[in-house]
Amino acid sequence: MIDSLSRVLPAIALLGVVLVLAACNRSEPRNAAYDAYHGAYVFQDGDVVVFTQSANDCLRYVHFDGRAGRVCANEDLAPGTFAGANHLDGNGPDAVTVAFSDPRGGSVVFRREHGQPQSAERVPVTAIDAEFTSEGTQLVGRLLVPPGDEPVPLVVFAHGSSQRAAIPSYREQHFLAANNIATFVFDKRGTGLSGGNYTQDFHLLAADVAAGVGEAQSLLGDRLGRTGLMGFSQGGWVAPLAAAETPVDFFIVAYGLAVSPAEEERSEIMQQMRRAGHNDATVAAAGALANAAITLADSDFAVGQEEFAVLKAQAAADGWLSDITEDNLTAALGQNPVWVVNLVWPLFDVDTPWRHEPVPIIQSLDIPQLWVLGGSDTEAPSDETVAILRDLQRDTNRGIVTAVFPTADHGMIEREGPDAGNRIVDGYYLLVVDFIHGW
Repeated sequence: MIDSLSRVLPAIALLGVVLVLAACNRSEPRNAAYDAYHGAYVFQDGDVVVFTQSANDCLRYVHFDGRAGRVCANEDLAPGTFAGANHLDGNGPDAVTVAFSDPRGGSVVFRREHGQPQSAERVPVTAIDAEFTSEGTQLVGRLLVPPGDEPVPLVVFAHGSSQRAAIPSYREQHFLAANNIATFVFDKRGTGLSGGNYTQDFHLLAADVAAGVGEAQSLLGDRLGRTGLMGFSQGGWVAPLAAAETPVDFFIVAYGLAVSPAEEERSEIMQQMRRAGHNDATVAAAGALANAAITLADSDFAVGQEEFAVLKAQAAADGWLSDITEDNLTAALGQNPVWVVNLVWPLFDVDTPWRHEPVPIIQSLDIPQLWVLGGSDTEAPSDETVAILRDLQRDTNRGIVTAVFPTADHGMIEREGPDAGNRIVDGYYLLVVDFIHGW
């Protein structure tokens, strides 16, 4: 949820470190050649499948019940044909071939290794591309409008910390549009086709979302019904701030948190240590190391270097420092000399508000809220957020709905076994659609 340095620092030599890190901070390129295939397709039995961008010349598909796969261009078979396998990563045991009828993706034929070919027709959604300005920065978005003439709900997305372009990659926009809900998705500043510099300044990002609400409402015109927000991961901190800034009727948070980014970092580290089998004393020591890392980052390395050095040395002596290995701030500082991280910090200082407290904002919003959380989330542990939200439900009697999927990891991804693949947890998309239409 909060970008860190750990995915790049261990792999670099000190010589040339700044140039390497600067290159790693660029946004993922968009594969415009396959934009035409992105969207929702419906089978004769009513099942909906959505295609979105994956890496390289590939597409990822997900069914409404969460079954998924990944296919890559295979022009040797025929133009518009992609081949791969099931599971989100395309490494499943069942081979899959999909063939689009034309370059605009009018229909698609699935050929699975086990089963008869199935045809699906593209849902006739109208896509309206838009450019709008927020705080002096030009942003690019896309409104998806369901067929028909009647008013429909509108949902504006606040996407997570990833630097991927949101327009070609967010599946939810297509599932909602296929279920009579208009969606507006924009590439956040510094990503995709939008201008500006990437930032994790939640208030600035909230201003961008608020500007997106105005743009989407104007584009939808007479078809505008209720307006809501949907924040994903880091967007779960941004969406409530945007809801406090611009009038909306509801908001949804998917795998986001009601605790501070600092607490997310600390709880993630402690959860890692528990999974590694360490005792309570070591888990507590890891939490203290995470707190010290946050103090360093929050002060631009002006405060806490000595304390962090002492805790890091003790962790190394006790033999558990190397167990902090995932993509987070504490791992970056633990695996590299602090002075090296300090040297390159300006390239990664994206104004993360480590001490941001979301609860007062959530409390101030007297609108329906749906929080969809993963009970097995390894990146954003959800236990404390669930407890906070349930306390708020009792204390405020407001329309806060929590839904915890016990087997879901971050992104609502369900792991099907230690040696198996992954999918989106069944029921996630249905829950969101029902909430939007159901009140």
